[in-house]
Amino acid sequence: MKPCPNLYLSFLTKKRTYDREKKALGSITMALTRELFHSFRGYDNSKDLWKALQKKFEGNSDIKKSKRDLIRKQYECFRFFENESLDDLISRFYHLQTELKDFELRYPDEEMMEKFLDALPPKFEMYTTLMRENLKFYELTVEEAIGKV
Repeated sequence: MKPCPNLYLSFLTKKRTYDREKKALGSITMALTRELFHSFRGYDNSKDLWKALQKKFEGNSDIKKSKRDLIRKQYECFRFFENESLDDLISRFYHLQTELKDFELRYPDEEMMEKFLDALPPKFEMYTTLMRENLKFYELTVEEAIGKV
């Protein structure tokens, strides 16, 4: 007696789905810290766990709006901190750019470059003046401009 091919294919499909689900759930749970893992221990499938994590960390629409407004204010007030290294300033600026993109806040490259140059400490004043006077400066991307610092 031959096995039914449709039954075998159905078994293979279910096995693949099961294997993928276990990998997905395992990947998510391994990425959690011990404290978070204990908070979300009751979830037994990746979809529900992912939705719960999104709800906790993204929040509802009011929280998202508040976070968006906060990121916008951080951009508007971006400045050099006293005793901050240039590398730290650049790192903070890149982090801010990522946050802006995550919240779909778009600013023109020219404005971003101006924001960065304005944030540089006073000892860079001569450098920023020369950069602004260079006509090709505004043809650069933000990353290229920062790379010239």
